[in-house]
Amino acid sequence: MDSELNRSQTVVPFGVGAIYDYLNYTAISLSVDDWDILANSNSFHALKINNPRLQCFVNKKLKDLQKNEYVWVQYFLNPPIKKELGMPRELNDIFYPMPVKKFPEYYVCTRCGHLSKPHPTSNEKARCNNPSTPDWLNSSCGQIQKHKKPFLEPSRFIGFCEDGHIQDVPWKEIMKLSCANNGCCEMDKEQPDLYLRDDGNGLGFASLNLTCGKCKARKNLTGLNKENGFTDKNGNKLFSCKGKKPWLSDDDDECSKELKIEPRGASRIYTPIQETGLFIPDPNLISHPIEKEQAFENARDLYDGSNDDFLIQLIELQLLVLAEKMEPVLTETQIFDLIKKHFESKNSINDQQIDIDSEQDDFYFKEFNVLTSDLKDEEYESITKDFSSFNNFTKKYLSSLHAINKLKATTVLLGFERAQGKFNCAQSTSNFLPAFEISGEGIFLNVGYEKVKNWLDQNSGFLDREKTLLNRAKEDFREHPALYSETGFIMLHSLSHALLRQLSLECGYGINELKERIYFSHKNKMAGILIYTSSSDSSGSLGGLVRMSRPEYFNGMFENAVNNSMNCSNDPICSESIGQGLAGLSFAACHSCLMIPDLACDVIPKNTYLDRSTLIGLESNLKGYFV
Repeated sequence: MDSELNRSQTVVPFGVGAIYDYLNYTAISLSVDDWDILANSNSFHALKINNPRLQCFVNKKLKDLQKNEYVWVQYFLNPPIKKELGMPRELNDIFYPMPVKKFPEYYVCTRCGHLSKPHPTSNEKARCNNPSTPDWLNSSCGQIQKHKKPFLEPSRFIGFCEDGHIQDVPWKEIMKLSCANNGCCEMDKEQPDLYLRDDGNGLGFASLNLTCGKCKARKNLTGLNKENGFTDKNGNKLFSCKGKKPWLSDDDDECSKELKIEPRGASRIYTPIQETGLFIPDPNLISHPIEKEQAFENARDLYDGSNDDFLIQLIELQLLVLAEKMEPVLTETQIFDLIKKHFESKNSINDQQIDIDSEQDDFYFKEFNVLTSDLKDEEYESITKDFSSFNNFTKKYLSSLHAINKLKATTVLLGFERAQGKFNCAQSTSNFLPAFEISGEGIFLNVGYEKVKNWLDQNSGFLDREKTLLNRAKEDFREHPALYSETGFIMLHSLSHALLRQLSLECGYGINELKERIYFSHKNKMAGILIYTSSSDSSGSLGGLVRMSRPEYFNGMFENAVNNSMNCSNDPICSESIGQGLAGLSFAACHSCLMIPDLACDVIPKNTYLDRSTLIGLESNLKGYFV
């Protein structure tokens, strides 16, 4: 079956392992190992994304997450999407069906409540054809005219475990608890005669009843989502995870973990692990034009460090002809050395011990250095604004301002987790990951590390809040970087949200078309905010955001953003809050003052680690940065 999602959606939030409600069915996105694109070299080449710096960092992060199990990632690919009728033939290489699989398998009739499994590959909306008449109806769904038969809806609940396995709720095993004669013969069928009904009292699982159509036994589902909610007389749990991985073609795993039951849309069921990186010019990454050629990439992929003779033959047959047409002209030995350099770079990551927090810090620092410089390239252009033209308020609280006329940002899906469990990579054997790229514009505010550091040194009272956030983060099922709890980061993040809300009113872009990126580090002494357009089409480069970096626009916008954060329509409840939002990970921040649409927020979980008091000081012992 094919996905109906657009490109960016098939990376996040509905990438590999995620469940999405399509128009006619519900399905899970399959691993990149199952993409048909692998058989089409033209499509593979047309959909590639070039970001070597991000590729290097992603490989380091995968090695940190998977240790010796990880597979080297050589490419990022735009996900293929379904081609529509009437599209030009020349677009065949970039429009390609991406596979999904119906999940959950069990569907429920909207009329009689019958549980059944519709055809797994049909694109039509399934209808109930149950020939039996339950006690609460006068006729069966099978007797109704074909075009009037009631629709089937996917089961609201699924089972999963912390290792990432996911499956249907074991309806047959549950029903066996109450069926006559220690298990009705109906329970041995592939599609038993089962009914799932809600009594309409709105009491959650206590309102749900599972009924056997054969022996008429009924089982109330109270406690189904509780730990050890369904046990035998000795207190042993009656069912555990079966190790199913419907997003993969692999065999099921052996698993005895506790099976958790949740609504299929629950946030705990799917947490994407993603990375975003700006494309920044680096002449050291591509040392010769031949490295961009498909033939060179093929030779690089085939070289394993021991097949030197084979590689030399490949160079003589394919690459020397290409090299003769390029400047500077390369010899056979020089081409061999280039391929060997790539192989050694790959092995160096395999062999080294990785401190991923330090690597991430350095990854951001390279971007910070480019963003604060004047640079012009085909893919990137930034200009430092003359600060003498800005008012005293701007010069007091910022160190510099930069107009980013052109930029490219790549977002790649590494994999996912279920609850706070095992990392599951988006690929098992393939050497690429799904990604999407956006081109746009932006403005970069270099707040200045020394300015922030001086403010922090004079306001040690924020340390108590840092400790509170760290403790709350440990209680959440997600993993939270320690950096997020630091007051300096929270201040920059809060300022960024205030700016995004104000810019959406003044720059011509909607807030859903803007995105933030926070740069804060004690190690590399950086403190800055990048706000850029996040639209993947031409509307992301209309110039409205860069225009806001002019003094006549920026001065007023910047002051308005700060002043508007002083008041909230929910004050004093908001300003005096000791914890609100997801897991209580924000203080003075709500939907009336600092929270923004999830698409615009770069911090995961979204709209967390926000506090207006870091900006304007809402308590007597806490002095905000702008006070």
